Amino acid sequence: MFGTYFYNESMRRMTVAFGQMFNNIQIKRKDSSGTVVQTIRVPLAYGPKEKFLVRLDQQASLDNREFAITLPRLGFEISGIQYDATRKLTKIQKLDKLNLLIQVLWIIITHLFLIMCHLTYMLLQQRQRVVYKL
Repeated sequence: MFGTYFYNESMRRMTVAFGQMFNNIQIKRKDSSGTVVQTIRVPLAYGPKEKFLVRLDQQASLDNREFAITLPRLGFEISGIQYDATRKLTKIQKLDKLNLLIQVLWIIITHLFLIMCHLTYMLLQQRQRVVYKL
C-alpha cells in the first residue's frame, strides 16, 4: 500500500537497551557478623506485573512451590508512546542536477516511550537494596 516494506527494529532495540541497563543487579545477604552469606542476582523480565501476581495468587502456600519465582524480581514494560512535537526536525530536502528543490520523504519523527518498572520483593530489606542499586 505504501511502497516497499521496511522495519529497522528501533522499538525492539530500544527495549533491549533499556533492559541492559538493569540486567546485572546483584544484592548480597549477610549474616549477623557482616559476612556475605549469599549473592543473589535480581532477575529482569519484560512484561506486566499482573502476570507474576496471577502466578502467586494461584499458589496457595509459598512453602509448597510448584514452580520457582525468584524474589526480588525486577520487571518493565512499555506503558505508552507519545508523539513529541518539541523535538521534531524539518524534512530533509534534496537538490537535483538542475538545482530544483525536490521534497524527499525522509521525515524524522520523534516519540517518547513511557516505560514502567516494577519490583516484586519478599522483604523490605531486599527492596531497599535493589532501589539503592538502581
